[in-house]
Amino acid sequence: MINRVVSINMNIAAADVVHGIAGDIAGRLNEALPCDVVCECYNFCDIIEMVKEDVVTFDDETVVVIGVPSIRNRVPLPCITLLQRFMGRETMLVAIVTHEGRGYGNTLRELYGFVEAQGFKVVSAAAFVARQTENSIAKRFVVQRPDSRDFEMIKVFGTATTNKIKRLAGSEVELMRVKPAPLNFYVKRRSTVITVVGNIKRKDPEWFL
Repeated sequence: MINRVVSINMNIAAADVVHGIAGDIAGRLNEALPCDVVCECYNFCDIIEMVKEDVVTFDDETVVVIGVPSIRNRVPLPCITLLQRFMGRETMLVAIVTHEGRGYGNTLRELYGFVEAQGFKVVSAAAFVARQTENSIAKRFVVQRPDSRDFEMIKVFGTATTNKIKRLAGSEVELMRVKPAPLNFYVKRRSTVITVVGNIKRKDPEWFL
């Protein structure tokens, strides 16, 4: 039974996105499960301390939410180095990528491959617009992101992910419980969704379940 949600955020400027998703999932699981579900949130500096001496392993009673920035449409090398220090034991994982509105290329696909190789089972994945650092050259364009509309979508994504986690965790069929269906971003897809709010074009989140 799930009793812990761990949020691992590698982009300090987007902490409210990654930790917000983890908190939303933990809160919804708390309402649905008979045990208390705790939520632990870690940022980049905390993560470096976590993996300084040993590999960190998560069990199948934990849901891990990992967020990385998209730099030139790839997972940055320092993030890859840290990801290699985390291991899962049939642990369900939510993969999150943040980008600055220019798209995220292969970042989400790469993150998916890295964490699956480390023993995690990806149950959902998403890409959200948020600036990458406090000194970002794109700061003036994304300073308002994530905004209220983004947070509404975070809640929708959190609800959908939680429902999937509950189905997988409660399944009596072993193969369904430990091996969720592959996410469909491996097929050819359109670029980041663009909507018009008022007269302003904006790139909205994409997610996969």
